[in-house]
Amino acid sequence: DANFVNTTLVETGLAATTYSVSLDPEVTYYWQVEVVEDGGLVVYESPVWDFVTTPPPDAEKVLEWTMDETVGPIAYQTGTSEDADGILSGFNDPNSGAMFVPGLVGNALLLNGTTEYVDVSDAASYMPTGNEQAFAVSAYFRTYKSFGPIFSMRNSETGTPLIDITIGHDGAYESPGRVKMLVRDDSGNLGPNTNSGVLVNDGRWHSLVVMRSRGNWTMYVDGVERAKAFGVASGSVSLDWLAIGGEMRWIFDDYGSWNGSRTDIRYFEGMLDEVCVWAGEMQPHQIAELAAVVPSVSDMDYDLDTDAADLKTFAEDWLMDSYTPVQASPLVLEDMESYTSDPNSFKGYWEALSSGVSLENVYGNVATAPTSATVGVSVNSIENDSDGLYGQVLRWDYDLPADKANAIQRFWLRDRRLDLAAYDQISIRVKKLAGSTGDRFYFDFHDGRGMTDPEQGIYPWVLAWQGRIIMGLDELPADQWVTLEADIPGGFNSGRPKQLRDLYEVTIGINSAGVARTGTILIDEIVLHDSTADCFLTVGELPPDMDGNCLVNLSDFAILAENWLRGL
Repeated sequence: DANFVNTTLVETGLAATTYSVSLDPEVTYYWQVEVVEDGGLVVYESPVWDFVTTPPPDAEKVLEWTMDETVGPIAYQTGTSEDADGILSGFNDPNSGAMFVPGLVGNALLLNGTTEYVDVSDAASYMPTGNEQAFAVSAYFRTYKSFGPIFSMRNSETGTPLIDITIGHDGAYESPGRVKMLVRDDSGNLGPNTNSGVLVNDGRWHSLVVMRSRGNWTMYVDGVERAKAFGVASGSVSLDWLAIGGEMRWIFDDYGSWNGSRTDIRYFEGMLDEVCVWAGEMQPHQIAELAAVVPSVSDMDYDLDTDAADLKTFAEDWLMDSYTPVQASPLVLEDMESYTSDPNSFKGYWEALSSGVSLENVYGNVATAPTSATVGVSVNSIENDSDGLYGQVLRWDYDLPADKANAIQRFWLRDRRLDLAAYDQISIRVKKLAGSTGDRFYFDFHDGRGMTDPEQGIYPWVLAWQGRIIMGLDELPADQWVTLEADIPGGFNSGRPKQLRDLYEVTIGINSAGVARTGTILIDEIVLHDSTADCFLTVGELPPDMDGNCLVNLSDFAILAENWLRGL
């Protein structure tokens, strides 16, 4: 063996009959004994013996929820342990079969990301999470969402022991679109902030393994080691709240992140399949076998084979358009053209409030819905642009009493929320009519993460502004259209820039500085822009774009050809 290292162990006065050495598994070792006198004379030389070390034992699958049912309300456990079936929770009709859909292996469970999860707490007594015990959790998942628990293991009596395997948020640290593992044993030994590094919310199937072994935690995504934590949370982990697709402490304690407002991180949205718990250390071949079930990036029809059918899909996109951005740019959120003479009509992205009013006026610093006593005089109307440039525009006439600090015109996204990660600018076109008075002019846009209904008592001044343009009203020229642009992410949040992932509102505002103000602002287009050459990384939106750069070109063809030849 050219790599053989000759290690000679010289001992005198040997008395023991056995010696412990560290050997690697599945390796051939050669050994020989020589007896040498002090002068260097070899008086005995044994034959060269050899032996092969045995492989370590495979991990044993003790719990398995295949999600292969066709109707609820039970997700049956089919591993070696008994009495550990899962209960479908939060479903409108758990007895139907709507939640079981074709998956990666047989059927899979489809979860809505707002109320649905599987309670598998009956499996607690079978969890192999004793002191220094090796175990692993594996699953297949598919999602577009940036946040959500895959498998959560908690204790109903104390928040100390936990094993949370999530996407995007672990209750302490945020990494949108990446797998996270937060672990802590009964003694409070907490693992560090770790994540997969790679985005997994691309709409494709992924294989996941999280394993504790020899005091270390390791995360594998699609068979590749992506994160590791050394020497932490190796003690016993006492668990009785176990959930697939939900985090029960966050759900029942109304908790999610630092301040309890993050309802968006409590549930998984997408598909989960073959969720398993293993006793012992999973061997490399076991991890590789799980990953081998996941279609390669060039397998566009998900049949586990790169072939002519995938080439056909690839060619169709190539011939149709060799550059296909995931996001449209510019994206016009509002141009006022769809409104009738009633400015409270709506169309497209902007939805009506529960009161049937889509453009709401708010006066003063109040934390509740405005009433006739607080709104003063403010009138919206639709008119044609007198310059003949922009068609219909919204006219906002405000009359701000001296005892009211601000007048704010709000635009709501009600049933449809926008992830702005794909864009780098938002703009609004406004015109200040001559004679309008005020101290400052605002243009704000807000993130509504965690708020299912921001309208109810949640007004802009209650939240930290996520993006803002602020300027003196006198800086706006009179009787001229001006386009104001703000960067995304922009503004501030406790002094830190923050990416908007859940745009729900933009506002314009006039500050009075304690003086009565009146005037008119005309409002036209509100537009999102992406000025970059790259794209938002959601490969699932464009399967032929195999390298994630929004181009369908020769580099993608090379990936397809290589995988075809390799038989992937």
